[in-house]
Amino acid sequence: MKTLVAVVLLSAAASSLSAYLLPSFTYEDMFAESDLVVIARPVSSRDTGERKLDRNVNPPVPVAGVITECQALYMLKGPKLKKFKFHHYRDASRRAPNVVVIGGPTGISFDIPKNHRYLMFLVREAGGRFVPFAGQTDVEDISVQEVIGTSVD
Repeated sequence: MKTLVAVVLLSAAASSLSAYLLPSFTYEDMFAESDLVVIARPVSSRDTGERKLDRNVNPPVPVAGVITECQALYMLKGPKLKKFKFHHYRDASRRAPNVVVIGGPTGISFDIPKNHRYLMFLVREAGGRFVPFAGQTDVEDISVQEVIGTSVD
């Protein structure tokens, strides 16, 4: 009887969880699907005033639109730009520390003064700005990957 109760409770708990599949891409796929592939450094960011809920995660997370001006350090694909505008979202929630979001993180934020460099896989949107090729939810480590090293720009 204890086994039956345990199985029923485990089944009930499992059915209430939402599955979230993290997309998986090869570098070849990311390169092919992108309009702009670049190693870049964010130089400034400003909020756009856009506010919405990212419903791709559970519970939905409030996000804020951001335009980040980036300096192109090395172009791998796309127009030879010195600077470009990157349109993305950042997590704007003020959730309690004990709340777990399934499917996060949402969006991306940059610590501009640290001068980090990123390998970016982007697509062009209307107006000439660029956005993450894989969508706005899973930006870090897919469309935007931090480059670590000791090279001088």
